[in-house]
Amino acid sequence: MVYLAAAVWLTVVIVLAWGVRYLVSSLVRPRVLNGLLLPGTILAQLGYVVALLITGVSVRNVSFVGAEEDERKDDDPPERLPMLVTTILGLLPMLFVGGALYLFVRYYGDAFAARITYARLAVEIPATWPAFWEQLRQLISLAEETLDTLRTTDWAVWKNGIVAYVLVCLTVRMAPIGGNARGHFLAIGALATLASLLGTIIPNLPEIVGTTWPALALSVGVLLVLTMGAFVVRGTVGVYRMLIY
Repeated sequence: MVYLAAAVWLTVVIVLAWGVRYLVSSLVRPRVLNGLLLPGTILAQLGYVVALLITGVSVRNVSFVGAEEDERKDDDPPERLPMLVTTILGLLPMLFVGGALYLFVRYYGDAFAARITYARLAVEIPATWPAFWEQLRQLISLAEETLDTLRTTDWAVWKNGIVAYVLVCLTVRMAPIGGNARGHFLAIGALATLASLLGTIIPNLPEIVGTTWPALALSVGVLLVLTMGAFVVRGTVGVYRMLIY
């Protein structure tokens, strides 16, 4: 069950990151957004290039700080490629960014992760309506904890600012790259299936997967706060534009 739960929460992270990028992309140019998210952008693009090289797909129209990936006009767009190739193109960017996020939270994000109740992400998927609504309430509490953590952090300590910046860059860059959302979701399914198979021969694999929960909880919390903030900013800008034009 822990493998399915990890797959679901990883999917939530990707969907939230995708939503944040979509909302912000209507306010700033893609080149500016990619530049602002430079650490995550480099890792995501590096994973994408490695996936292209592994699968034999031509490396074209790849820029570490350039136009939005979804605007690429390749001769062989990701959606026309075989399923295995599409999965690899979604898997490696996610592994590059997700792996860096996990390591960063584990070794440098204690100031933030230690104040987050990562048990708010259920290890068992809610199977009833009461459990579903309880999980939603837990997510609201998670967003509240994350916002309180950011609000009460001592920003006079420059290291805290760097940690927060890198966390934002990595979490937002978990969004699908290259217009290959299907590949990301196929990759999550493949990882969950592989983990389930390996779990039959590696007894402590559930405990290993459980070590990702602090990073998952912090990522979900940060993305929830960013999503709410992006909605407020975009709505405010939309109302302002409507009033002045």
